[in-house]
Amino acid sequence: MIKKRIFSCFLSFSIFIGLTGCGEVSSVSETVSASESVPVESVVSVIEEPETVEEEKEVIWDFDEYINEEWKNEQRKNGETTVYFCDGHRQIVKERLVDILENEDISALSEDDGLYKEIVMYRQFVNAADENEKNIESIKKYLSKIDSVESLNDLYDLYKDESYAVNNYVLKFEINPDNFGYNELWFVPNAMTDKISEIIEAVGGKGPKDKGESFLALMEQLGYSKERTTEILDNATKMGELISDYWNNPKIDGYTYYYDSEKFDKNDVKVPVFDILKELNAFGASEDFLAEKGCCEFLNTTFIEENVPLLRDHLLIKSVFLFSWISAPAIVTEEAKDMKPAALSFLMINAGDVLTKEYIKRYLDDSVIEEANEYIKEIKQAAIDTVYDTSWLTVHGKELARRKILKMRDVIAENEDTDDLSNITLSDDIVENYLAFLVNRENFFRSQTAKEDEGRQVYKADMLDVNGRFYPEYNKVMITAGLLSYYADAGEMSYEEKLGYFGRTIAHEIAHCYDPSNIAYDGDGYFEPWFTDEEQSAYDEEIKKLGTFLSGKKDEYGNEINVNVVMNETYADILGLKICLRLLSEKEDADYETFFRTYAKQNASYYSKDDAEAILKDSHLPNKLRVNLICGQFDEFYETFEVSERSEYFIPKEERIDLFTK
Repeated sequence: MIKKRIFSCFLSFSIFIGLTGCGEVSSVSETVSASESVPVESVVSVIEEPETVEEEKEVIWDFDEYINEEWKNEQRKNGETTVYFCDGHRQIVKERLVDILENEDISALSEDDGLYKEIVMYRQFVNAADENEKNIESIKKYLSKIDSVESLNDLYDLYKDESYAVNNYVLKFEINPDNFGYNELWFVPNAMTDKISEIIEAVGGKGPKDKGESFLALMEQLGYSKERTTEILDNATKMGELISDYWNNPKIDGYTYYYDSEKFDKNDVKVPVFDILKELNAFGASEDFLAEKGCCEFLNTTFIEENVPLLRDHLLIKSVFLFSWISAPAIVTEEAKDMKPAALSFLMINAGDVLTKEYIKRYLDDSVIEEANEYIKEIKQAAIDTVYDTSWLTVHGKELARRKILKMRDVIAENEDTDDLSNITLSDDIVENYLAFLVNRENFFRSQTAKEDEGRQVYKADMLDVNGRFYPEYNKVMITAGLLSYYADAGEMSYEEKLGYFGRTIAHEIAHCYDPSNIAYDGDGYFEPWFTDEEQSAYDEEIKKLGTFLSGKKDEYGNEINVNVVMNETYADILGLKICLRLLSEKEDADYETFFRTYAKQNASYYSKDDAEAILKDSHLPNKLRVNLICGQFDEFYETFEVSERSEYFIPKEERIDLFTK
């Protein structure tokens, strides 16, 4: 029996936004060189207190602009609204994957081969418009079972069917690790509010006209009048509001609880959740799931006969959204007729392991992975040394902190548990195949709940992105195949370039094991606070100082950042750079200028004023601040570059953040 207990856990569901940062060039920066670029409020000071012309040009006001101004100007000229330096390699990865999917000779592959199945699915997807009539009939057949729902029991029967369960966002479950590292079911109903609202606005003439017309044309081909379409959207919206109320319930205390059939009986829950989950083979070692405190009340008040139209149409609209990609009426422009991006995205999400294996075989030598492993070891040791220098940790505390790094395992290029698509059987119907891939992915995830010791495996990371990640529940650091190929494609680099190009990402991810959200996880990945009261107090003081420093900071458009949102990532940025600088300090004739330049270049980004609101929702600092404020914490930066004390990005020595202080 697995021991269970209540623990604090806040769920977060969001689409990852790329790291962003720079703004439009002001009239001032258009008239001076990059090294002279100054904030508007500093212009008068420069004029009133001139140095010699030569000296003034040497002063840096904005290190991000100093390094990245030319690159960002190119993005503006190209009409970009939000773009990041690493987007170039992300596009290269996608082009390589498309090449595999389009040009591989499938006659040389077995029909049981996962790559064969992916290629067939991709080519069917890309050519979906050519068989629109057939596709529409298949979709209508699928939707007809939802249309025929008249009672709760009808709904429950559909929920037990895997092909409908993937679209059931009211009784929606995801598989994620709990605080014991075991993969567990989490109850995560999804209102789909933004997507539904977007369609309602488009249909009502308040959004893009072509999108509204396209959606109505699709619904008409599927057999729904405009009036019925409006009713479906209205019902789905009402159901979405009930789901939103569940998440926003003020009585929810921020804790997540285990629910089993006994707890359901005590709360008189009639919804056959456990029967449905058993039918889907969703349970593993224990028949329970994790949910917010208001779960039973939500189920009792939502699943009533009078809400059947709302429940039905929420399932219906999700299904329509799912299939809109492969139906011609949704295509209204020449650009949109290119189905390659949608096809590739679908396969990267639902069959990424097979694609990753093929990508590694073609674009990553074993030597690259071996070098990455050695590099990770070197950075881990620097992290241990950094922590060991800390004055406020006890001897025992240092050993526990060291243990987190020593026991931290690496996931390099591939997921630890992978899906070979062997359970998929293809047909000549793209709708059936589309569903088969979705169901297979869900089944693969569900299979993780049956594991115990093996449950500490990373199994659903996007290894084709250009990124890294730390998993506190596993105490593992992950480096993607996309990031490794980015590193490999760069060619010969100096030690300092490697450190700023690749090492800083690894150090950042390793540093996350000590951030405010992850510090309480121990070396085994258990949520087990290990600080003494005195150590916790000292740590809290460092976090408080960081919060005070960040408070009131604004992006280049004057928008104030949310300190709570960016705290963890900023912590990892600062500690990660400190680890890198420790390594650099041990090198004879270290080239700090190249290191900082490389770091700034890798964090180059540009976003327009219109995109600022979305950027500020990301958990990282906007990249202009990520360059200037992170580099600006370190003496080595000021010793290398002459940053004006009048610059808004200059940080006085007493305000600089030193994590794990000596």
